[in-house]
Amino acid sequence: MVQGMCAHHPDADLQQQACRALWSLAVNNAPNKEAIAQAEGIAAVVGVMKQHHEQADVQVRVCEALWSLAVNAESRITITQASGIAVVVDTMKKNPKHVDVQVNGCWALRNLADNAENKVAIA
Repeated sequence: MVQGMCAHHPDADLQQQACRALWSLAVNNAPNKEAIAQAEGIAAVVGVMKQHHEQADVQVRVCEALWSLAVNAESRITITQASGIAVVVDTMKKNPKHVDVQVNGCWALRNLADNAENKVAIA
């Protein structure tokens, strides 16, 4: 799936569905979270957020995927190193009235804040 995301990065609909699928695979499944991270899935998800920054529906799914992936301690570090905190905050600022962006962004930041250094970056 991650390879498909990288090969078809301009396709916003595909990216939205892929992020939704990654969320579904990762939620409550530690081995899948690790497999997604090892397949460079975190970088792909953050890349989607950067590329499709003006499409709120895509941002909802990216925040959702990051929310799920950020449960894993190693993934929190990887997300932060990929500028994940900055892009989540940025998308929340750009979409202040989009409830789903705000909710999923808050959940992603909440899970990312389980890392002491991330708390400082989020603040």
